[in-house]
Amino acid sequence: MKILAILVLSILFLGVLFVQWANKPENVEALQNKRALEATQKIEEAKNQVAIQKEQAVVQKEIETKKTMMKLAIDESFVNSRFEQLDFTYPNISYFTIKKKELSFSGMVYKGQNPQAYFISSKDEFSDFTAEMQVGIWGGDAYAGIFWGAQAKGDQNPDQYQAAFSTPNTLYVETGDDEDFGLGGLISSENKQVLRVERFGKHLLVSVNGRVLFNDNVASAKRGKIGLIIGHRGGLRPTVQSISIGINRFQVWQ
Repeated sequence: MKILAILVLSILFLGVLFVQWANKPENVEALQNKRALEATQKIEEAKNQVAIQKEQAVVQKEIETKKTMMKLAIDESFVNSRFEQLDFTYPNISYFTIKKKELSFSGMVYKGQNPQAYFISSKDEFSDFTAEMQVGIWGGDAYAGIFWGAQAKGDQNPDQYQAAFSTPNTLYVETGDDEDFGLGGLISSENKQVLRVERFGKHLLVSVNGRVLFNDNVASAKRGKIGLIIGHRGGLRPTVQSISIGINRFQVWQ
């Protein structure tokens, strides 16, 4: 009991000392100044948030206006079993077959095989655009998607570009800060996809089957070639893997 009484008295004594310290004029003034500064900061943060929202609304309105004025610039549907508007430079790559109404990329990937990406580019360069592809994809080591902002390097693949591409399970967005988004998981997958990319200035929106997965500003808004990126990740597995991609349509509006 004596120990408890001593503890209670000690706490009360410390409380009195704290109250006396807090009530000193200089400490009261410091506390008031701190609270005033915090209140000012909250007001500024609220103003900044309102300004950001207004700016975003203006940008979004500009984008919607641009969309209404866009025209179809590229429409590849392979109805004549060939590319009409993109430069296809891989006639000797056995993975590729152009059928009526479909570009096919299929075959086997063997253990130890090097990864490979193929770029099928537009003839012209684009700045703001909306692009969409309809694709069926099977095999987790295969991928297909859309690239943009690329500069031609002759027969070599571009080393600077941005892209959004997917496997049956994952969407990858590469804009300098690379991100990935799960689609179907390990068991289920999205083999049939409509991949859509909207780029206006630095604002980028990417969706798969109507589901928006990326909607943000990116580091660059370079003008460049646009097109299809198709490939496989190489022989990462101990057994032979089958891959199959079928692209039915690729469209670009500007």
